Amino acid sequence: MLYKNSNDPIEMKKISLRIFSMRSYLEAFIKGYVKNIEVDDLSIQELNALFNQYYQDTYLIEHFPHVIQDKTVLPAVKENPEENKNNKEGNKGNNNEDGPIQMSFGIPIHPLIPEEKTAYGKTFISDINIANIGLFSTKPYLIGQNIIIEFDLPHTFSVGAEVLSCKNFNIHSRIISTNRPPFRIHASFVFTRKGERTLLRNFIESMEPDRPNKKSADQAADPAAAA
Repeated sequence: MLYKNSNDPIEMKKISLRIFSMRSYLEAFIKGYVKNIEVDDLSIQELNALFNQYYQDTYLIEHFPHVIQDKTVLPAVKENPEENKNNKEGNKGNNNEDGPIQMSFGIPIHPLIPEEKTAYGKTFISDINIANIGLFSTKPYLIGQNIIIEFDLPHTFSVGAEVLSCKNFNIHSRIISTNRPPFRIHASFVFTRKGERTLLRNFIESMEPDRPNKKSADQAADPAAAA
């Protein structure tokens, strides 16, 4: 709908999304991390570093206590005092105690999440700002649930968010499609990883339409007035 005959260009840019719950994302992330390594090489310290790369300890304890306590999520690793002592002595010369722990194994940027735990969605550029997003999803999520929203673009990136509302809209629609998203979700972005806010801001700015200079347009239409 246009108000007061706006001269600004109107563009409806639809963006495809992939949506996962935070639990599914962390499970897939850890599975990808431990897939190609020996169980004996794992340590509690390295797993904590994996979590800290995505979320601070205080944030995890506050929002995901069940993920930390659930033994099915974290691999069962028994602490051996002698091995831990040897590891600490061997790492003194290589790692800085005050700095972040360096990961010795490759971590997948985009973990492989099972299809049954993946929701597909759509959004419009007009529904996105630096703080919130409105989207349509094929699966519902609980209010307060933490999710990961992955933007399906040539340069894919993902941002964490907290669900503020989730409603089933247009229940009586006669559109028959496997990809029809029947749920409308409103969520607020949760920036916990470095660079997330910058990526989102750059994406929004790149999608904004170019607005022509009104003065230069008038001069081009009437060269005599410009002279």
